[in-house]
Amino acid sequence: MKHNHLTMPSSSKTKKKSSTKEGSQNNDCIMEFPKPLDPGLLGREKGESLEQKRLRKAAIKEHRQLRRKIRKINQLNFRQEKERQIKNSMQTMIVH
Repeated sequence: MKHNHLTMPSSSKTKKKSSTKEGSQNNDCIMEFPKPLDPGLLGREKGESLEQKRLRKAAIKEHRQLRRKIRKINQLNFRQEKERQIKNSMQTMIVH
């Protein structure tokens, strides 16, 4: 079975210094993409029982939490990449 994976950046507090280059740090943690939310959960049935309502709401809440976590990770990845590109462009600038 094939899985989609999302890599998590390493945090600066637990970062260990290594002799490898910065590019290899992106493979520290792997997080799976969320499974698609069942469209049946989004719609409410007219005669829905309390148990069905509780399960539907719990599934939606869990999905939203996971999406927020992934969004936060993506923002951090883009921020780190931007900082890395700025750092690299500063190193390549020639000063006369």
